Amino acid sequence: MSQFKGTRQFRSRAALVAAAHHEAGHAVAAFFVRIPVVRLDITKCVTRNPFFGANADQVQDVVARLSSDKLDKLRLKAERLALVRLAGAAAQRRHRPSSVRETHGIKDLAEAAALLKCFCSDEEELRTYVYLLQLRAKSLFEEPEAWKLVKAVAKRLAEQQTLSAEETARTIYETLLTETRARHAAHSRPKLSGSQSAQ
Repeated sequence: MSQFKGTRQFRSRAALVAAAHHEAGHAVAAFFVRIPVVRLDITKCVTRNPFFGANADQVQDVVARLSSDKLDKLRLKAERLALVRLAGAAAQRRHRPSSVRETHGIKDLAEAAALLKCFCSDEEELRTYVYLLQLRAKSLFEEPEAWKLVKAVAKRLAEQQTLSAEETARTIYETLLTETRARHAAHSRPKLSGSQSAQ
């Protein structure tokens, strides 16, 4: 459950749209790594992000008591959650690099690092691990299909300013369906021979 404190104010439409892309990035990354999509809201100042999904203290608390197989599963889950945390800034930067300030994504970055810390032997390894996931998030949104999903969710979020989990999921699936139909239509369209195209 997300917790909110205060109302978020935007100085311009561009800032609102940038924030919508940030939140859409979280949602689309969650969809791709099979983490349940949650309610999105760009009107509130979030004090605990709903996409965090697991408390870092809880992760660290159980690590020492797990077998190697279970530890690997927990590490992969923490990695997926951390990727989702880092995807917001990646999407915002892909949308408009100049909209990203030094303070943007600091909490996301700290939470991602906290999730991964117990799986790293030192700070250098942790920085490298986080950087790897930042690159993965960046690569995800370089894929045309993923970026179209971000644009669709961000557009709707900017218009409504809040989206329920159901509305977010429906936007993603409707966009995927539209793209699939468009590809099938293009593929099934008969190709003209040289003589036919000349006519």
